[in-house]
Amino acid sequence: MNLFNRVESKVAPKIPHIIKYMGSKRNIIDFVVDAIDELYLGEDQYMYDMFAGSSIVCGSFRNLMNVSCNDIQNYSKIVGGVYLNNYNWDLLPSDVIEKFFDDVEDRVDEFKKVNKFESIDYNNFSSFEDVLKLELDQRNLREKLFNNNFDHLFAKYFSGTYWSYEQCVWIDAIASVIRKEKYSTKFLFDLVNGALMFSMAYCSQSTGHYAQYRDLKPDNFKDVLIYRRKELFPIFKKKVRTLKEYYNGENNHDLRHEFTSLDYRDALKNVRKRSIIYADPPYQFVHYSRFYHALETLVKYDYPELKYKGRYRTDRHQSPFCIKTQVPKAFKSLFEGANYSNSSIVLSYSNSGMITLEQILDIAKSELKGYLITTEEIDYKHSTMGRQGDKHRDVKEVLIIGSKM
Repeated sequence: MNLFNRVESKVAPKIPHIIKYMGSKRNIIDFVVDAIDELYLGEDQYMYDMFAGSSIVCGSFRNLMNVSCNDIQNYSKIVGGVYLNNYNWDLLPSDVIEKFFDDVEDRVDEFKKVNKFESIDYNNFSSFEDVLKLELDQRNLREKLFNNNFDHLFAKYFSGTYWSYEQCVWIDAIASVIRKEKYSTKFLFDLVNGALMFSMAYCSQSTGHYAQYRDLKPDNFKDVLIYRRKELFPIFKKKVRTLKEYYNGENNHDLRHEFTSLDYRDALKNVRKRSIIYADPPYQFVHYSRFYHALETLVKYDYPELKYKGRYRTDRHQSPFCIKTQVPKAFKSLFEGANYSNSSIVLSYSNSGMITLEQILDIAKSELKGYLITTEEIDYKHSTMGRQGDKHRDVKEVLIIGSKM
């Protein structure tokens, strides 16, 4: 039985863009969902996305099957909610979105009255020397005292880094208002946070992730100034309205979706029998928590200890799939979990990964007893988002498929 036989087209739905994500499967989504589709057994079956990341894959099954969206990073659960929630707008006042916008503007006004730091308008500055001084002055806000009655995490710790002080004030205000009880309905909470993540990405003067912000130099001055002059709030409002229109009344109450933020080994213990597991673990030695720590800090909003130029959380997750000595054991645990629940598994990996595809196949054959193991591959331009000076890298994306016989 195939899921996509139930829709007019086999092409996976084009779901909205939320975050810029290194290694996103958006450009090969049909390749991935077709493989999952072939394993579909019936309406009560669940698909578990173990390393959801940008949640593009699990979001593609929104109206097709029960989905369990998991990633150890909390921001991923929020993005998954944007894609998978039921949107019952009738539960909320018809003007809830406009009221929310008004509350954010009021919050910014109140914040600026109490925290009397000079508001910085980059449109008033055009020389490299003046803008460089502005950047350094904003980074020094980390040492200043803010009024604790107003959320100020981003203004204090991130001003003059990925975002300007002005942009950070709006980030804090939006994050503060969305935590009010009257806006805490899950689908609204997730949608607004998703729109905020989108806005942050398109105002950030980094390369698309948050490993490090760019130091201001004469050769990148004009480019950085473009992002510093962007107004975050209009981008945010447009995205909220776009998402609301896209998901207006679009529900499937017969399906059951769930969201967790667990280590994959713990998530595997909760997999229902005869499910489908999709796994897209990291391929390289770089930990994703280094690239998306700012999003994790946004959704936790916990004033963490931050270190180094990138303002990294000291508690950021370290994946065994990114540590060469631990990778074989990590794959062993993954396949053991699939075998334990008698679930089929689709594993995404690359020919440029930490271990060879032959090694992974050997582990799969050892752990998946009574499975038919096959592979499919596609040439693919992997998005590095400028991590090593290039935006894309030619790789061969391989799906290792273990189907329970």
